[in-house]
Amino acid sequence: MMNTLNNLSISTKAFDLYLYKSRLKIEIADIIMFEAHINYTTIHLMNGKKIMVSKTLKSFEELLFNHHFYRIHRAFLINSQHLQAYDSTLGQARLTNNYTVSTSRRKKEVFEKQMNRVWLKSA
Repeated sequence: MMNTLNNLSISTKAFDLYLYKSRLKIEIADIIMFEAHINYTTIHLMNGKKIMVSKTLKSFEELLFNHHFYRIHRAFLINSQHLQAYDSTLGQARLTNNYTVSTSRRKKEVFEKQMNRVWLKSA
């Protein structure tokens, strides 16, 4: 399966990102989260690298909707494969590499329901 959006393309395991005149291949499993900065997005990777691209977070959300990525805040799209802990009282998710991100009040309930379904399936 291959989805494309402007200069982005995705297969089931890899993510091709076209930057300037080069192509960068990113494994989906290596993406911890995306962080929005107006019309730019920072991609946080397992190896500690951060890549800033001129795409909106919404474009990545649409591209990765079948890959266990959840929009928990208007500024964050996280990879649930890297979710290590979730504190529902504080509404905070702890991810790989000790990233801690907060869920928004509006997205918290939906995210918790989604995660409960995922955790029930895996149990």
